[in-house]
Amino acid sequence: RADGGAANIAEGDRLPTLLSEQGNPRRARKQQPPSSGARARGAPTGAPSGARHAAAPLAAAPMLAPASTAPPAPGCAQEAMGRAAAGTSGAACLCGGSITGRVLQLSRRPDGCREVQRALEDAPDDMSREALTAELKGHVWESLMSPYGNFVLQKSIATTRPQSAQFIIDELLAARASGAGASVGGVGRAARHKFGCRVLQRLLEYCRPYQVVDLVQQLLTEAFALCRHRYGNYVMQHLFEHGTPEQRHDLAEALRSNASIVGSDPHACAVLSKALTYGAVEDRAALATSLAAQVGLLPRMSRTRYGHTAAKLALQVRPLRDDIHGLLDRRAGRRSGRLAADGGRRFRRLWRGRRLQHRRLRGG
Repeated sequence: RADGGAANIAEGDRLPTLLSEQGNPRRARKQQPPSSGARARGAPTGAPSGARHAAAPLAAAPMLAPASTAPPAPGCAQEAMGRAAAGTSGAACLCGGSITGRVLQLSRRPDGCREVQRALEDAPDDMSREALTAELKGHVWESLMSPYGNFVLQKSIATTRPQSAQFIIDELLAARASGAGASVGGVGRAARHKFGCRVLQRLLEYCRPYQVVDLVQQLLTEAFALCRHRYGNYVMQHLFEHGTPEQRHDLAEALRSNASIVGSDPHACAVLSKALTYGAVEDRAALATSLAAQVGLLPRMSRTRYGHTAAKLALQVRPLRDDIHGLLDRRAGRRSGRLAADGGRRFRRLWRGRRLQHRRLRGG
């Protein structure tokens, strides 16, 4: 009876385990010994159990990628490190030679042009920058008209020495338009281009005056047309800011001789503002006098987006400021009302009110 009780107690202790195994078939299968069909792959059918266990690692070995002895693609590791790391570490990888030989290719892509610009900024010396910029030789026009390559050209002009950008000027001067506009030089084409005008502005800013003499000469031959162009006017504005006194004088003369047309054009009015700001005193006086001599031109300019600034600057020039009413009434007449018919009624009222204020202050 004692033996039977002990057996019943042992079976009672195993009962929870049996129930758990029946409720969880997966656990039961795990505890079963492996069958002959579940032997390790790669072991022979008649292999002993020891050989079967030894063959298991050999079966799992092909799942691991074998170590490649071939060298990586040039620049891939450095480029990945440059993209993963931020700040100076990424720039250092780029400057270390990862973009050498691929400047033109990278300049055609939005992400690649940023890498080239970053490499130009963080290059250790001028020789490294010039080596990167030299890869663009022979491809200036392609980069100039590219929506991404033009930024690389601008950055190369701004970060390298002026002598290093001479090949850009030479290629622009050597280019000629094809077709009916063959007489138009490459500089004029670049000034009329949406992206090329930016490159010309950088050249006028950073290059020496003797380097851009021929370039500016081509711009001055088309000054009247470029001042009225939607993109060319930006180049002419930069010419007033960074040109020599002789170049500013020639451009101011071109504007003065066509004052009536220039003052009526919205793009040319922006160039007039620069002329009345950076021009010589004599040129500003002559230009302001020519603008005021055109009947109703200043009132019309004062009502436009860019012309009101030029009109305000013209009225601040000393000869025009001292005799403003005589200039306004010289051709229209004080009582004829011709100026009012041109839309200058409010303009004359303003200056007439100011004249009355001056008389009251003087006690007249």
